Amino acid sequence: MQPGRRNRDVSASQELIYNFLLEIVKSWQPDRVVEHFKNLFIYNLETPQVPCAKALQDILINNDQAIFLQTLKRSCYILINNWDHAQKGSHIQALVKSFEDPSIYRFALGDKTQRLRSWLRAFIASQDYQNLQIFARSFEEKKKTWSDRYAHYQLINQAEDSTNSAEQREAAKALTKQVQNRFRLDLALYVSRRQTPTLSTASAPTLSVPERENPTGLGETTVNLNGRREKAKKRICTIT
Repeated sequence: MQPGRRNRDVSASQELIYNFLLEIVKSWQPDRVVEHFKNLFIYNLETPQVPCAKALQDILINNDQAIFLQTLKRSCYILINNWDHAQKGSHIQALVKSFEDPSIYRFALGDKTQRLRSWLRAFIASQDYQNLQIFARSFEEKKKTWSDRYAHYQLINQAEDSTNSAEQREAAKALTKQVQNRFRLDLALYVSRRQTPTLSTASAPTLSVPERENPTGLGETTVNLNGRREKAKKRICTIT
């Protein structure tokens, strides 16, 4: 087959996968979508129950890792972009967790499945997978690392990188806004808690505001200083 025609065929296979995922993410239950994604990209099932499986087989036969990784990454962000808009964080986490399936590290008898697993391991070892994990971690209740607390800086890079797909850039922009809004709220509640004294009267039990974790990871002095600066700016704006 001539290179030009082969490239057209692979591009058509990619578009078939993208269009099908875009269709099912809007009409299927998220659990079913995740199951389909795993059957297609993780388990490599070639059955009538896995639509567009032949399209993926064509990409595997083409034996171009870069094309496969491009297809895999954009497929992930097609789903994430739609789930993010619908506030389905748990399903984004389930999607990313798909790459923890132990079958990825097992030897496969078929050449195509063995090739698929090799490429999946390459993806898991890449920066692209780390970028994908940011979306899953952003929905965790507790942020444990500096990287997690300031994930929006990493997201900004994804949103501004023109080499990323439109779906990835849009998803990164949307999540950046969510992370920033949540951080501001957490910080405001934390500062308010630190500045609110315990209330009590002779006839009423002691009332206290629930403890809040410092969302910045910075010291008390730094947070209090920044809080005073913000108040000063507001007073100046009011006067002027």
